[in-house]
Amino acid sequence: MPLACFDGTAFLAPGRCLGLIRDLGEVATPTSGVRVLGRGRYGCPDSGREVEALVGEGPTPPSFAVWPRRALSRVTPVKAGAPWQPSGCRGWCGFGRTGHPRVKLTPQRRARVVRAVTDAAGDEPGRDLEVLQEVTVDLDGDGADERVYSLAVADRQAEGYAFRFSGLFLERGGTLSLIRRADEDAVVLRGTLDLDGDGLRELWLLHAPTAGQGLTHALITLRTGHPEVIGRYDCRPEEE
Repeated sequence: MPLACFDGTAFLAPGRCLGLIRDLGEVATPTSGVRVLGRGRYGCPDSGREVEALVGEGPTPPSFAVWPRRALSRVTPVKAGAPWQPSGCRGWCGFGRTGHPRVKLTPQRRARVVRAVTDAAGDEPGRDLEVLQEVTVDLDGDGADERVYSLAVADRQAEGYAFRFSGLFLERGGTLSLIRRADEDAVVLRGTLDLDGDGLRELWLLHAPTAGQGLTHALITLRTGHPEVIGRYDCRPEEE
């Protein structure tokens, strides 16, 4: 399922990306190639929704794939299980209160995180703050890493495990800014890539509900200075 693509002049949304792969060649994955056989419909797991997709043939289902093959060098996936692994999310997600590996921050970093969440959520998170993910990555090619946090505030009044706030934050120069808010979901960084080859990395995000089924993927660019969604698709149940 293409998430987004770049045709040489502009970013294109998923549906238009399918038309670029006209030669039915091979897409590259981290471990092998997948031969593209055509186009079809993909039924999202645990969901009645279908999305338009490529039909391929390869040794194992890829976690992600890119085309053309040379573009693989521009993709950096966040390592699975460090610290959050979305494949465990079926029904009630694997990051529930019991068993989810908590990310431990230094007192100084935690203080910055608390201030950022307080400003974004409108109130002090206190002991309900959940740090789901902390990732360091150089997004602008200057040799210095930025830091990305997935932060949430647990809703202790809810039945089961739920959030009253959830968001992805980018830290530059000690200042955190909110780049994606998704209160009912955990939103985490799945990988980064330089889709258009301009030296600035786009962010591949995964939204996973704390309860329910399905996933949403989104690709955002920061090249204008403000987060902009350039591609997304939903693998969630259709709303009745």
